[in-house]
Amino acid sequence: SRSQSVPSRERSGPPSKCASPGARFETLGQRRRLSSGNMEDAIENLRKTVKKAIEKAEAQVDAKRAETQEVAKRVQRSRQELAVEEDLLEQDRQELFQQQEELRCQQEEVSRLREEVDGRGLFGCCSRPKARAMVSEVW
Repeated sequence: SRSQSVPSRERSGPPSKCASPGARFETLGQRRRLSSGNMEDAIENLRKTVKKAIEKAEAQVDAKRAETQEVAKRVQRSRQELAVEEDLLEQDRQELFQQQEELRCQQEEVSRLREEVDGRGLFGCCSRPKARAMVSEVW
């Protein structure tokens, strides 16, 4: 027989890993399953990575939001304090205006008294004031 005289490649080559051609397809199917399993694992890892990145980004956004809210509260408090200080400043201005008016009246009184004193001469402060005629005395 010819198989005995001509060596077959299958027999002379390295020993086959697959016992039959059907076994080879099983191996390819296993490879595809492993390959699809690896892809599923890769996709799952990617999903986890994306999920972690989103959670981290959300945490950063939340932290910035809280920080911004705190700054807004401080600004609001500062505005309220400024409003109170403005009211106090306006009260101080009004009080100063009244004091200036009182001072002006006092200065007018001092000027009037000086005129009276200056009209009496050097020792005018020691002399009797000029008599003022009263309406009842004249009649």
